[in-house]
Amino acid sequence: MDKGQFSCDLSNIVIAIDIKDIKMADVRKSVKSLAIICNELLDEYAPFTSKRVTVIDTAPWFDNEYRDYRKLRRKAERKAHKPNASVKDRAMFKEISTEFSNLADLKKKQYFKKMVENYKGNPRTLWKLVNKSLDHKQEIRPLFTTDGSYNSTQPAPVLCV
Repeated sequence: MDKGQFSCDLSNIVIAIDIKDIKMADVRKSVKSLAIICNELLDEYAPFTSKRVTVIDTAPWFDNEYRDYRKLRRKAERKAHKPNASVKDRAMFKEISTEFSNLADLKKKQYFKKMVENYKGNPRTLWKLVNKSLDHKQEIRPLFTTDGSYNSTQPAPVLCV
């Protein structure tokens, strides 16, 4: 996308609007018209695209029971979100979702309990497991110091124009 050309075209649209000619009764119509023009411009420069994302199960507590239950939940979800879904279908989806969440929690707890048992004699490895589980990868420094000045150890913020 050519950001400079997009910015120029958008500016030209705004400049072309003569505010003096817009009467109070026509404000809604003018705003709607401007929205349509802006949407057309956006569609020209950044058309809407969709992508299918496949999630790969890499969590160590994912096992066949978990996968099978997830398939069951997705099947119930698709059925519950159909326009002609019954109250029973929606209730079944809610019940399966609750059971699925409970199963996920149980699997995670069992996995971490086993890992802690395995590493309880090795504090370094145990802390590595804790930090990995909490996704603690690096120290986070504040963007501004206590006196309000910019913290130069942080990368400069990127401003969108």
